[in-house]
Amino acid sequence: MDGEYKHDSRRNILEWCLPVIDANNKTGSLEFSIAGQPNDFFPVSLSFVSKRNYCDIQVTKVTHVDDDSSIRFSSETSFVVDKYEIL
Repeated sequence: MDGEYKHDSRRNILEWCLPVIDANNKTGSLEFSIAGQPNDFFPVSLSFVSKRNYCDIQVTKVTHVDDDSSIRFSSETSFVVDKYEIL
């Protein structure tokens, strides 16, 4: 197993966490055995969170196109996974 996991029996979930995903930690795996049928584990719900973009690009300034005056702005980072596999 890579990363860390916990079982939440109240919500009936197994939560697996990879705290760092970077050039040295591109992939991870978790293998477990449990009684039940394969369909007992579906649907699978996945979520991913990142505090910054993969390439760390940031908007530093926004200006009005007509007069080049500064405009107040905010930004929101979204990091979307290309694919995941269940083997």
